[in-house]
Amino acid sequence: MDRFEAKYKWRPVEHSIEQVDKVNRYIESLGVKNSKGDVVWDDSTFDAKTKRWIQNERAMCILNFEYYLTRYHYIATENTLMRFKFRSGQRVLFNVIKDLEDKGNPIEIQLLKARQGGFSTLVEALMTHRALFSIGVKASIASVDDQKTYEMMTMMYTALENLPWWLPPQQTKDKRSGKAMLEFAHVGSSIVIQSGSMRTGIGQGTTPTAIHLSELCDYPDAEVQVEEGLFKAVHAGPHILMILESTGNGNTGWWARQWLENKEFYFQGRSRLYPLFIPWFLTPELYPKAEWLKEFPIPKGWEPNSRTIATANRCEAYARNSEAITRVIGKEWTMPIEQKWFWEFNYESALRRGAQKSWLRHMPCDDFEALIGKNDSVFDRETISGIDKGRKHTVDVYGLIGDGIAEKHDPAPHEVDYQKERIAVPWKTPGDVRLEWILMPLRGDTESKGFDPLKKLLIYHHPEKGARYSISVDPGTGVGGDRTAMTVNRDGTDACADVQVAEFAADDISNVEVFAWVAAIAAYYGQYMEDEQPRIIIEQKRKFGDSCYHALKLHGFRNHHKFRRYDIKTLRVIQTTHSPEGWFTNEWSRPMLLNAFKNAVENGWFEVNSRWLLEEIEGFEQSSTESGKTRMDHQQGKHDDRIFAAAMSYFTLHDMDVMAERAKKRYSKAQDEGYEVDYSPWVQSVPNPGAEAFFDSLEDAA
Repeated sequence: MDRFEAKYKWRPVEHSIEQVDKVNRYIESLGVKNSKGDVVWDDSTFDAKTKRWIQNERAMCILNFEYYLTRYHYIATENTLMRFKFRSGQRVLFNVIKDLEDKGNPIEIQLLKARQGGFSTLVEALMTHRALFSIGVKASIASVDDQKTYEMMTMMYTALENLPWWLPPQQTKDKRSGKAMLEFAHVGSSIVIQSGSMRTGIGQGTTPTAIHLSELCDYPDAEVQVEEGLFKAVHAGPHILMILESTGNGNTGWWARQWLENKEFYFQGRSRLYPLFIPWFLTPELYPKAEWLKEFPIPKGWEPNSRTIATANRCEAYARNSEAITRVIGKEWTMPIEQKWFWEFNYESALRRGAQKSWLRHMPCDDFEALIGKNDSVFDRETISGIDKGRKHTVDVYGLIGDGIAEKHDPAPHEVDYQKERIAVPWKTPGDVRLEWILMPLRGDTESKGFDPLKKLLIYHHPEKGARYSISVDPGTGVGGDRTAMTVNRDGTDACADVQVAEFAADDISNVEVFAWVAAIAAYYGQYMEDEQPRIIIEQKRKFGDSCYHALKLHGFRNHHKFRRYDIKTLRVIQTTHSPEGWFTNEWSRPMLLNAFKNAVENGWFEVNSRWLLEEIEGFEQSSTESGKTRMDHQQGKHDDRIFAAAMSYFTLHDMDVMAERAKKRYSKAQDEGYEVDYSPWVQSVPNPGAEAFFDSLEDAA
């Protein structure tokens, strides 16, 4: 404004909506009909005051997008043509855009959103404004297919056709079929309409400066269309406006990977796109509408159920931890009862139809829900949250060197922490040959997302006297990312839970080589077990564990899992003359193993410490096969090797447990030695002021 005033010797001023409407009606009245009956205007006949009004409004629209948006931009909604008005969620996005512009940064945003928040409407208004009021803009807009792209085009055409004739530059091209294009040659701007169904990259052959891509989660090949095409055509600078927006569609694929990367690294200055999630509750104008509440009024005396209360709490927590959101709705925002009723009504309806995952994806409280997979998660969110809170966050990290381990697998010198003590692990073979391995302390923060856990021994608890251990091995080929995973488990007898005490995973160690790592870890954790050795369980046949098993036997490791046959109905052991050693995955043993592990994790019998095991648990799904059977498996693009390893380490020690007896010991201990408060999946003991009085008080309260 200051530069404008210095150059033109007058300063543009804002006018109210009422003033704009009044003067625009007056200017429209100055038109006359030509010989064809069309209304035309001759602005050379306008008086100075009218000309200055037009100059002022053009200047205000150029200088201030919000002025243009709230005075001149019209949208079609609910069979009505209306002037744009901000919704709460749209205001959040707009504020982020303003902040980036104020800093002189490129406006490059990945917008993860709930459904129908009006974000495409706002971004299309931005695209229209740039093309009309900036010089040399090359805009590209696209949605997943031609039909949805046409809907975006319609927003733009609606706005253009309802502008006063004197406000925009002259349109010099209007191609609405094929590769659609709008052109305003007098200002050197154009808008190209493309589609996510294109086989080539979006923006190729041009240098776009304003980009809006919608529904990116459904693009058939976003890596080619966006990563290889668009990103390489857009050169960073303060003139860039790029909004990529979509709902979630599972936590795999290009869109989800982009989100996770940007969320982790953007605010460290190491990622390109600003990650912005806008939840459903920021559209109170729509969720719920007054008409919906009239049709489905809140029942008299209604109280939200526990799931609704938990959802409202998550919404409030997310809102209060997002500065962009609190700027719009305040730090003390709480969910209105109308939104609680709306959510519970629709969630329970979706639940009855088996569509609850779709409801959560499209009406998410946070980005976790927005990226829920299409299949049901094996572990519920409360279990995952409990694991994360209870796991051990302090980890000792080691590399392994020594006999049988090729030099190519030695840790890099810059990774070694020479200030910490090395640990020597000796072993003597049946042939009386002494072997030795060294645990080399390594640097690195295991809680950092940048930490690489592969080919590192992660120790959460070192060996303890009197403890009993199991070591599981899910071997891989060491080629093409086929990963080997191991878990060391400390046995929790009677009322105590098993504890994951160590973990090792690698994707470049072959099934023939891996025995040396297993031997070193078994020797280390067996050092206090006197005549007994850690129980070793290796998956055989299907994952090539035979070589590892055979080598360990030759080196003197004799305590291996006996693979028993179980009665399918009673799960009792079927007695045989010989039980093979190792684990053999087949149609009946796989679900038995995974169900036992699921029960152990959910009910506090196995304590997870590895955050990488937790990540696999988060991405573990249950789906239906073509034959109608259910199957637990990892999501596409993810792993479950650590899950199988952890499951075997637990199962080998407890396949014959009578769980009802163990549970009784856990809860009997509460009355005898101090009751236990179960914050599953862990148990915390608190002093007992008198068990009998305590349980009496519970009965009185009930």
